[in-house]
Amino acid sequence: MAHALSLPAKTTPPLPLRPGSPCRPKTTIATTVPQTPAANKHPVLQPLKHRVIRLADRGRLDDALSTLDLMARRGVPADLVTYSVLLRSCIRFRDLARGRLLHRCLLDSALPLDSVVTNSLITLYSKCGDWDAAFSIFEEMGNRRNLVSWTTMISSAAQNGMEEAAIEMFCEMLETGFSPNEFSFSSVIQACSNTKFMSVGRVVLGSVIKTGFFPWDVSVGCALIDMFAKNHDLVSARKVFDRMLDRNLVAWTLMITRYGQHGHGKEAISLFLDMVLDGFEPDRFTISSVISACTELESMKLGRQLHSLAIRNGFASDTYIGCSLVDMYAKCAVGVHSHVVKSGLASVNFVGNSLVNMYARSGRMEDAIKAFDVLYEKNIISYNAIIDGYLKNSNAEEALELLHQTESMDIGVSAFTFASLLSSAASIGMMSKGQQLHAQLLKAGFGSDKGIGNSLISMYSRCGDIEDACRVFDDMDDHNVISWTSMVTGFAKHGFANQALGLFHEMISTGAKPNEVKAKKAKETCQWLWKNALAGARGERPQQEQ
Repeated sequence: MAHALSLPAKTTPPLPLRPGSPCRPKTTIATTVPQTPAANKHPVLQPLKHRVIRLADRGRLDDALSTLDLMARRGVPADLVTYSVLLRSCIRFRDLARGRLLHRCLLDSALPLDSVVTNSLITLYSKCGDWDAAFSIFEEMGNRRNLVSWTTMISSAAQNGMEEAAIEMFCEMLETGFSPNEFSFSSVIQACSNTKFMSVGRVVLGSVIKTGFFPWDVSVGCALIDMFAKNHDLVSARKVFDRMLDRNLVAWTLMITRYGQHGHGKEAISLFLDMVLDGFEPDRFTISSVISACTELESMKLGRQLHSLAIRNGFASDTYIGCSLVDMYAKCAVGVHSHVVKSGLASVNFVGNSLVNMYARSGRMEDAIKAFDVLYEKNIISYNAIIDGYLKNSNAEEALELLHQTESMDIGVSAFTFASLLSSAASIGMMSKGQQLHAQLLKAGFGSDKGIGNSLISMYSRCGDIEDACRVFDDMDDHNVISWTSMVTGFAKHGFANQALGLFHEMISTGAKPNEVKAKKAKETCQWLWKNALAGARGERPQQEQ
């Protein structure tokens, strides 16, 4: 059969393989599976087999493998269907360790492997990054390779940055007489997205058109759009998109995203409106891409409308969209900032404080500092905003230095800011700074604040001063779950097992009800103390708490 694409195949393997690589078992391959009716209808095998399949489908691989082991101990052999389902589950969860275990079990079983199981092994190793093992199994198949085997290898090579190997395999597949399907074409087109192989990609496009996979198949069309877009040829990408006869949401979103990424915000928004008019409901990826296009155009008005759309469609708490919105509001605000500066309002407190807070929260500390510096009269809100910004960006020393400046200016900071500063002092082991903060917050009147008390307990215990942590705990008028747990953990980390266990029981007796996380932490601490107590009794070295 003549093929539209005919490139010379190489006799050498697509990639050099290391001789003597580990885990290269010889695999017995057969195109059919000789199973006797008696084996398939074994009265014990069937319930256990169904249980293995059910557990594997639910992702409970450990339980499924335990059941497989039970079958082996009862002398009941598993069949290829069972192994195939288990391998499929390993592939889904990218579980190479259990996949290798199943491979060894298959070899020990002496079952003649059919193409389905062998292709599953190739897929497992290739998707989990063990290219050598995948290629070894593929080579051992010889003339038993089918289209799935070839496509799996081509796809794996393309996805792992081995574009040349993928193209060579595609050509070799054609020479062996296989006609590519939509998956083969999509995989080799992905390999051709590399600029070096763009000319090959255009040849593949001709072959795709001649074989009829374009403009009918969506996956092939999307692969072509991506190939052209990655090579900055958006005109050709749009031509492919316009010629697709069956565009789905993925195709629309891909074209919109590529427009936005290449600075064509207007085209992205226009295409989005066409998509909505065509009856498609945007998903989180579509909305995020259009928000990014608004960011490029600094269109705050449209960005807010998209924000409302995201909320209406149930994406209010979606992280993906949230990141795009933060970026959009921050970048659009640069334009607002310019307007504020030109209007002479940047030094006005409530306007300037808003700018400081906005930049600090979005991690743009240089801009936050600039907005802070031009303020005519800095107040508690200004300092809280900039200090919180430093802390959120892991710059505790700058935050503490700024707090020191407020002492001589008679400007206070909030209890929340003090708590954040204490946490930062503890994280970098600045005991002296923590003590200074303690003195300052007492002077500021926050000594009875429960949140401050909890932060002080944590700070002192983390910095190695368990006595001061106890003193703060005892001086508190009231304790909550955080207070109790912080003190129990502090005792435990300093090796005071009896005090930790005693305080834990006292916490329970007071009626304090820790949530699931706090209860788990306390339980783990007590278990750790008990293990170390036993280790000490045996003369072994205690372990550090995780």
